[in-house]
Amino acid sequence: MPLAGQTVWHRVVGVICIVFGGGAVLASTLGQQTMAKFSQLQMKNAGMDGDAYQALMTQWSGKLMMLGVGAAVVALILAVGGLLLLLKKRKSAVALKTWAGLRIAFLLVTIPIQAGFQKAMDELHFAGALAGEGAEFAASAGRIWIVIAIAAGVLWGMLLPTFILVWFSRRKIREQVAFWD
Repeated sequence: MPLAGQTVWHRVVGVICIVFGGGAVLASTLGQQTMAKFSQLQMKNAGMDGDAYQALMTQWSGKLMMLGVGAAVVALILAVGGLLLLLKKRKSAVALKTWAGLRIAFLLVTIPIQAGFQKAMDELHFAGALAGEGAEFAASAGRIWIVIAIAAGVLWGMLLPTFILVWFSRRKIREQVAFWD
């Protein structure tokens, strides 16, 4: 139990940043290959045109790869900021506030690219094996789910950056961090 005047918030926030940052680095690097394989399998199971799928992936692979690299870099900054926070380094506040700004900007760049890719995937999906009766309804439902997914992604993606910006803007926290190495 901490003594009076000792704080533990830096440990809690530091561990959260390391866990989320490390997880996001893994997800952005391993996740792209896994999702590509999953999408390919899903398209094959749905009876999609393999050539059309390859053309779509070729068209989008550069943008998706850049998003993956960008996500890994941004996540790495979060993990490093969390480590600096655990070590009670003054630089941690700067690193984490920088991460928060980059994360918000990255989120704004990511949304239209991911939405465009998902729309193209859905169009390919509903133009092939699922074309015909009920396809328009399914396509409409797919568009609704894209909007819901974007809204949920924005809310989730803004939680930690907003917390970090607000937390490190508090006078009491700024004063504590000012005394660190």
